[in-house]
Amino acid sequence: MALALFAVILPFIGTFFTYVDQQGIVHEPGFYTIIIGEILLLFSGIWFVRVYLAKRKRKN
Repeated sequence: MALALFAVILPFIGTFFTYVDQQGIVHEPGFYTIIIGEILLLFSGIWFVRVYLAKRKRKN
C-alpha cells in the first residue's frame, strides 16, 4: 500500500522543481519521476495480486 501511495505522490513532487530559465527554456528535472511512478504503480499492483493469491491459496 505504501509503495502505491509513493508511486502516486512521486510525480507531483517532481513537478515542484520545474523552472523556466532566462532564455525562456522550460527545465523539468522531475520529468522522469512520472515514468518511475508508473513503474512503481505497476510493480505494486503485481505485488498486491501475488500476495492476494498466496493468502487465498493458504486459506484453501
